[in-house]
Amino acid sequence: VTYDPQRIQGRLREKMDHDLNEFVKTLVTVFGARPHWGKNRDWVLGEAVRAGNYGNQLQEFREVKWDLDPKDMFGNKLTRSLFAR
Repeated sequence: VTYDPQRIQGRLREKMDHDLNEFVKTLVTVFGARPHWGKNRDWVLGEAVRAGNYGNQLQEFREVKWDLDPKDMFGNKLTRSLFAR
């Protein structure tokens, strides 16, 4: 889902944001959607991880991440929360 209403402001924007967030949460929690890591808000990724939507691939990614970046030089708040050792 692509959402980018740059020109919409105020209450309509708030409603659109709320409706989109509810829709995305449903996709993740009910249908097992796996959000794009670079194109979503942190809470969406956290929901997908908690729901187990990435399966074994998440653990495999964690292992590769720590093999390639053992000192966590390229980590940030999000990656540290999702890929903690």
